[in-house]
Amino acid sequence: MALGPILRAIPETGQSWDDPSEDLLFILLGDIEAGEGSFLIIERTTDPTGHTYAQALRNPDGSYIVEHREGDAEHHYGTVVRTCALLTDCSPDGHSSSPDGATGPPGHRSAVNLPPARDPWHKVCRICL
Repeated sequence: MALGPILRAIPETGQSWDDPSEDLLFILLGDIEAGEGSFLIIERTTDPTGHTYAQALRNPDGSYIVEHREGDAEHHYGTVVRTCALLTDCSPDGHSSSPDGATGPPGHRSAVNLPPARDPWHKVCRICL
């Protein structure tokens, strides 16, 4: 019995990719740097609510807003990184290798490589109007 995909990469432009390789994720981020879209979402397909994901949005200045959500709103964190290169500059335990020692959001899984933060990870609060 074949299992379905665990992760799905969804760029702003182009097709979605099931269970993307690390190399493909680098390519998709490179496409954003080249001006092909401005964001990439990686969702866990095994979460039926659709609320387990990581996403990166490129700002006009080249920095990225990065969010990680692990289910409910209590586990929704965000930060800003200065460049695309910092999105991939993580040690295997998910902690920053940056000199300032910034770490991933509280309670993140060690198997998830999250980017070092320019600003500390913080809870994301949204006010809907």
